[in-house]
Amino acid sequence: MDFDDDRWADILKKITFSEMLALVNNGAFQTIAIGSIGKNLTNDSDGPIGFVNFMGGAVTAIFSGNTNFVSEIVIGSTWNKSLGYEMGKIVGENGLWGDTSGNNSLPYSGWYAPAVNLHRSPFSGRNFEYYSEDPILSGKMAVNVITGARSKGVYTDLKHFVLNDQETNRAGVSTFCTEQALRELYLKPFELAVKGHDDVNLVKSANDDGLTAYKGTTGIMSSFNRIGNKWTGGDYRLLTEVLRNEWGFKGLVICDYKTDNTFMNSRQMLYAGNDLILTSTSITMWNDAKADNAKDVTILQQATKNILYTVANSNSIQIKILGYKAEWWVTTIIVADVVIFTGLAVWGVFAFLRFFKRRKALANAPAK
Repeated sequence: MDFDDDRWADILKKITFSEMLALVNNGAFQTIAIGSIGKNLTNDSDGPIGFVNFMGGAVTAIFSGNTNFVSEIVIGSTWNKSLGYEMGKIVGENGLWGDTSGNNSLPYSGWYAPAVNLHRSPFSGRNFEYYSEDPILSGKMAVNVITGARSKGVYTDLKHFVLNDQETNRAGVSTFCTEQALRELYLKPFELAVKGHDDVNLVKSANDDGLTAYKGTTGIMSSFNRIGNKWTGGDYRLLTEVLRNEWGFKGLVICDYKTDNTFMNSRQMLYAGNDLILTSTSITMWNDAKADNAKDVTILQQATKNILYTVANSNSIQIKILGYKAEWWVTTIIVADVVIFTGLAVWGVFAFLRFFKRRKALANAPAK
């Protein structure tokens, strides 16, 4: 359904407060299943070089057997947008193959990539994850990668939004920038990836692959740092006023890995427009949301809708799910049932044969 379709309201009415809260709180490399509306669990994976996983905690899926690519800085150095599109398609194809380890046998639906911060300094510890120092090159490469991945049903969480231009001490660092530089340089690649652009070759390739229209990324990942004194993951100006209201973004915003740092406030985050918490510990979740607080409920409904819209436009919905790997105890009970039923059936056959044999013997016995 379109994001503005009235039927979204009917779906949201079926989801309980506790289900919504569990959905936004458990965003570590997944979006959880919601039984009341038949939503599948999704596997969401790190990193710009393909589906990779290096985190522990709540992560259970093993991302094995996937294609790993060179770093974004090498891809950006090719200046080859078509190559970026083909890379995105291969990532999308890996997504369809999914969890080949058999852990949950589901596709990979979300990808924490591509990354489009700028090479502001040659000493930044994250330059290998970013394309270049140029916002237009970075944005256009990202657009093509995103569209390639989307052609196979993988949604992208474009990162790190925004001004994540260092690695050491990046958690909570206060970054300062003029609005002109912010809009012309650091926001520009994100804007291109959200809005799309008039790349004729991209449109043709997307149409050839069955993607009738390019709509931009449906996922964004906010960053660790502050802009001035406000954390990007809890900045209403950035996540609502610019991203959604100005650029028209439709989809989910997930925070970068949420720690117990006090500046990462969960309530501030959700109220600012950040929908999904990337965490695996309960202490960093939104623990003070109230079911009798109308504002909290409204915020949760909006975040839930944003997440569901993104998932609904992914391979989680588009492919046929052949089945789930059963829990060990379910398999054990099924095997036990089969063994018991087979044993009873065999015993019954022999009991009937013995009965008829005795009956025949009595019938043939001479009268006394």
